[in-house]
Parts: sequence; structure tokens; C-alpha cells
Amino acid sequence: MASKKWLVLLAATLLTCGTPKKECSSATCAGCCDSAGECQNGVASNACGVAGAFCATCNPAENCSLGSCVDGASTGGGSATGGGSATGGGSATGGGSATGGGSATGGGSATGGGSATGGGPASSTLSLTLNGMTGAFDHVDHGVESDGGLYVEAYFGAAAGCQLMNSPTPSRTLIIANINALSGDVTYAQGLRVTLLDFDGTLTSEPFVRAIDATAQAISVQPGQNVTFSIQATFDGGTLTGEFTAPHCTGLDG
Repeated sequence: MASKKWLVLLAATLLTCGTPKKECSSATCAGCCDSAGECQNGVASNACGVAGAFCATCNPAENCSLGSCVDGASTGGGSATGGGSATGGGSATGGGSATGGGSATGGGSATGGGSATGGGPASSTLSLTLNGMTGAFDHVDHGVESDGGLYVEAYFGAAAGCQLMNSPTPSRTLIIANINALSGDVTYAQGLRVTLLDFDGTLTSEPFVRAIDATAQAISVQPGQNVTFSIQATFDGGTLTGEFTAPHCTGLDG
């Protein structure tokens, strides 16, 4: 698996699980699922992956980093395949330029880890109140799953543009997965899952917390371009409300 859903790794390193194969999925496993259907933490070279993907085995010259097999010698911006080398988010010849760590401006491409294609600017009124504290999310992207559903990540304190593997870690990330209804409502009972990763501990000291109920309403949906939803979610000790518009980020495609 490429760079998709790399932020789930923080939860993966702190969680181990052992579920039957039929239950090892993105909804139940923050790491990867092995051939026996067991949930692994996703950080080992022989079991590398995130978000319930099938575990990959890295080559001897590779390490498992952020849920992906990468060249063991690569640091910082690393090399950008098919587009020359990029150091610290600099320019990659033959493949456009990436500024400030590989962000794409106006829907352009960022070599070496993902791109934003089509769509307009992101917007968000998402607000999560948890344990008496309230936090916002001001940056949102979406990816398109292989089954046509949507995967969304909302951030606070993230770098501009489509988030890449070497982008700075944001203050917090909200993962909205399994949006399989592209019109009308999609509910928790239909598979909708909402997970908070609070990296600076503003809202919770836990590595991640999951909503116990959620409903999203489609407002304007153009997968691969722009999607707009309103959403309500219930957490143990808190609630999420608001609306978001998310442009497409190919690094989140599944």
C-alpha cells in the first residue's frame, strides 16, 4: 500500500489485536491484516500496512515506515519516482515542482507521494467537543475507494495542500471512513466510522478514540473532484458536528 492513511500508524503502534479473518478490516484494525486474518500492528518489515490492508512484506533493502515499505536509505523528502529527486520538498525535474514539503496548489500535482486533482478549495465547520474541550478542523481532503466509496481526512494544524508521507504531523486528524452512500444519508449501522487522532493531546490523552454513532448527509458529491457533507457523530464524552467540503487527494485513494 502506498501513502494512504499513514496517520493511522500512531494508533497502530500502540494497538495489537487478534480477530477472525472475516472481521479484520479497516473498521476493526488500525494496522494490517495477515494471511491468517489476524490484525498486526503494521510496523514490522514482514507485516507492513495500515487501515486494515493486507500486510506487505518489505524487501531486504526496505524498512516499514508509516505503514509503507520504503528504501532504508531514504530520509526527508527522499526520491520522487518518475520525476527526478526532491530534497526537502524541493523541485522534481520532469514532474512539476513541490513547494513546502510537496503540497499541490490549485489542484496541481506533487511528486513523490500523492497529488490533489480537480476540485476547489477545502472548507470546514467541523467542531468536536470531547471531555469538555472543543477543537476545530480546518483542512479536509478525500480519496476514492476501489468500491466507489469515499475516505476523508480532516486536520487541524496541517501543512497546505494534499498531505504526503513526509508532510509535518498535524495537531489532530479526524478520519471519516466507509462513506459508501453518495446520496442521502449514510449511518454507523451502514459502516460509517469516525476516528480522532489527537497528536498534541488537546482533546484527549488517548492515542485515538472512535465514535460510537455517526450519520453523514451528502450535500454535493463529485468523487475525484469535490465532495460536501454534513456530519454528526457521538463519542464517549463528546460530539462532532459540522459540514465540510473536501477536494480530491490521490494519496488517499484506495
